[in-house]
Amino acid sequence: MVCKGTMQALLKLVEDCSVVIPIPSRKYAISKSLALYKMCTHAPCCQFMRTYDGYSVLGTLRVSADDTIAKYASAILKKLFNCDDGGRSRTLS
Repeated sequence: MVCKGTMQALLKLVEDCSVVIPIPSRKYAISKSLALYKMCTHAPCCQFMRTYDGYSVLGTLRVSADDTIAKYASAILKKLFNCDDGGRSRTLS
């Protein structure tokens, strides 16, 4: 199970690495963006991102100078928009 703190930390990490984009940070930010994208396929994670400040951070990242980070941010936002919990009431800890 993923906890809220993990998702918050990943989102903050991607945001921070995206501001200053030396090559190692760029690769790291991309890998963490992919992790966030994959997490958002799970309803509890998706719900948390919708209630947390994820939208504003992802909105900023969507216009990142790095095309790959911008694409992941757009894809995550799309997942959040289409998020459905399927009637499950699980929550993140």
